[in-house]
Order: sequence, then C-alpha cells, then structure tokens
Amino acid sequence: MLEGLQPGRNMTWRLLLQKNLTQYLDININYQARKSETSQTIHNGNIQLRAYF
Repeated sequence: MLEGLQPGRNMTWRLLLQKNLTQYLDININYQARKSETSQTIHNGNIQLRAYF
C-alpha cells in the first residue's frame, strides 16, 4: 500500500460522485487509483454521508 509512483510510466485516475439524496442528506463517493509499470494497481476510496439539521 505504501508503494508510490515509480520512475517511468505511471497512471492515476479519480472519480468523484456527489448527490443530494434529500433536502437534508448529501452523499459523496470518492475513488482514486494509481499504477506504475512495476507495481500492481493501488485503489483508495471513501464514502461520506452528510446530514443537515
């Protein structure tokens, strides 16, 4: 998991989804990944549910 980008060819990609579920609830989904020539793909993500009151 601690392998970062290496010299040579590297790829990174990101996806962010934000949605209002109701007037009082929002959801955020964040996904990131990276890959270098010498390492496997590393995936990171998180989900946030926000309530307003």
